[in-house]
Order: sequence, then C-alpha cells, then structure tokens
Amino acid sequence: MSFEPAVFNETRCGVFWRRVSWHFIGLWGMLVGGAIMKRLSNEILRDLDALLAYHQAVGIDSYPLSPGIKSFLERSALPARKPVMPSAAVVVSSKRNAETRRVVSEDCQVVSQEFRAIERDIASCERCSLAEMRSRVVVGSGEVPVRLLVVGDWLSFEASHDLERHLVFGEEQDLMLDRMLTAIKLSRKDVYVTNIIKCALSSGRQPNTAETQTCYSYLERQIVLLKPELILVMGVLPARIMLKSKAPLVRLRGRFHQFIEPGGRAIPLLATYHPSFLLRNSEMKKATWEDLKRVAKQLGLS
Repeated sequence: MSFEPAVFNETRCGVFWRRVSWHFIGLWGMLVGGAIMKRLSNEILRDLDALLAYHQAVGIDSYPLSPGIKSFLERSALPARKPVMPSAAVVVSSKRNAETRRVVSEDCQVVSQEFRAIERDIASCERCSLAEMRSRVVVGSGEVPVRLLVVGDWLSFEASHDLERHLVFGEEQDLMLDRMLTAIKLSRKDVYVTNIIKCALSSGRQPNTAETQTCYSYLERQIVLLKPELILVMGVLPARIMLKSKAPLVRLRGRFHQFIEPGGRAIPLLATYHPSFLLRNSEMKKATWEDLKRVAKQLGLS
C-alpha cells in the first residue's frame, strides 16, 4: 500500500472523504427527503472539516492511498456547494448603536486598566521563592474580555535555550494549542491563555503547594476581569487546584464542572490533557479531541 502526503481540507484525503460523504448523502436524500438531507449534509461536512483539522493539529499528515481509492478520486467529481444566503439583518437606530459602542468602549478601557494593574503586580511579585529563580513572568496571551479561558500549569524551559517572550506553554505546545482551537473553529481573539504559575521556570523545578496557592490568587483576579463563558484547564495541576480535588485527571476530564469565581459567578469548566503531555503520549490525543468537541458544542460552534 502506498502513502501520499496530505494537506488538510485541500488535499486528496480531504477530497476523498468529502466525495464519499456526498455519495452517501445523495442516497440517503432519496429516502428521507430534501430538508433532512440538507441538515445531514451540513452536519457531515462540518464534522469532517473539524476532524481533518484536528488530525493536522496532532501531527497526522498522511492517509493510506490504495489503487481503488486513487481510481475513485480520479473518476469522482465533487458537487458544487450552494452558497448560504445571509439572514436578514435587524435594523437598529444609529443613536442606540452609538450609545452601545460608547458603553462597551468605556467598559473595555476600565478592564484594560485593571488588567494592566494585575500585570504590574505579577511582574514585581516577590511573595514566594519562585521570584528568585524565574527567567521572566508569564501573565498570559489574548484580549479581554474572552469567550474561552485556557489555563495550564507553568512555562518550563531548558536553561541552555533562549526563552521567547510570546510563549505561554512552550513553543511546540503553543503551536499545538493554536491548531486545536482552529480545529473547533474558535477565533484566537476569543481566547485568553495563561498558567496557574506565573513564573517561567527551568526544567525540573516543581512548584510546591504554598507557591501554587500564591500564584493562584492572580489567576482569580484575571478570571473576574476576563468574564469567560467557559474555562478549559489543561493538565492535572490546574484541574486539581481549580476544582479543589485530589482526583486524577482521567477522572476529572470528559465532563463539565462548575467553577465559582471570587465574585460568585458560576462558570462551566472542562479539564483535559496538557499539550506537553500529548507530545509525549500521542495515544491520548483522541480523548483530548472528544473534550475539544465538548468545548465547541458548549460555545455553540458545532
């Protein structure tokens, strides 16, 4: 059996599965009628797009290409998809629009100022021994407010390597996370990524309980300002801290929990595996994909 490289959503593997789907949809449509067929076709294509994007995110770059599949791809033509017409817009008075924009702008300015204050507090923090050995502080990455807050443990680095300023989880880890978000069609501007521990630490240094609790207070302040619709915690440390549990991650993931922020607001929280763990344990990528699909559904993206 031969193999050929795949570039997702535009390549032979993506085209093949789309064509198989269209043939199936055509047969099913003759049985159940146009309305159900249209809904089914949209669901199948959306699921295929998401699955192919996730495969790319986790490093799958080829599919087996047998002679039979190759012959099918050469003979089959992909039907043109009808454009989706936009729904009618709701007309709102210009005065009301202007007032709404003014209020939102003022709120964003206040939040930005308060967020900068948190950044200054973190940068000058000397409340625990981590301050003596950190390479730099890692406040987070993203805009405020957001739909999704992603929380990891801490940025770990090799002492012999230069540490880039924009990293939150790590170079490969951040790239994997970006691809995961793309796979569920979540815009990066709607996501804020941060860590429980705000200090970048050299490999091998494990924060103790007191140090973790000290840093956690900064995360609580961030959550109040970010007002996320959903929190995705990646890794056992943030899962246990935020859920106040000693259970292993395998028992905490796969379902939604309720996180109560300091202000009393309940926020859905989902725990899953950290990109660092996935880079070492590729067999857990399937379980992580199932968690990501839960995130997408909760946010109305699927």
